[in-house]
Amino acid sequence: MTPERWQQVKEALASALEEDSPDARAAFLARIGTEDMALRREVESLLAHSPALVDSVAEAGGVLGNDPTQAANEGRRLGAYRLVRELGSGGMGSVWLAVRADEQFQKTVAIKLLKRGTDTDEVLRRFRAEREILARLEHPNIAR
Repeated sequence: MTPERWQQVKEALASALEEDSPDARAAFLARIGTEDMALRREVESLLAHSPALVDSVAEAGGVLGNDPTQAANEGRRLGAYRLVRELGSGGMGSVWLAVRADEQFQKTVAIKLLKRGTDTDEVLRRFRAEREILARLEHPNIAR
């Protein structure tokens, strides 16, 4: 695949991943298929994999990542906490350093923000399992 074609695939994949519903994604794929059926098949083949794999490939290819909302999240308030800076990101979303902002007491925490569109039953099940595992761990170098 040429670098130019890979760029087209990345752009089409990014657009497909931004669609809010399966119907909207199917309509997008149908539109690109009328102009370039090979492009549609390539994007569909990437989307056919598990959501975590799609996110990993997309991040590695520069489709995701450098989220324009990252800067918008800095300073954002979630309940009693204010987001300070991103600590890291992965397939499910990003983890942020946050501080207690309501002045009731001082506390620093890590907050995970799920990526838009990852609120499927499977991802939410994995997120809850991760939360339960972390809640049971006790070590000074592990976030609670």
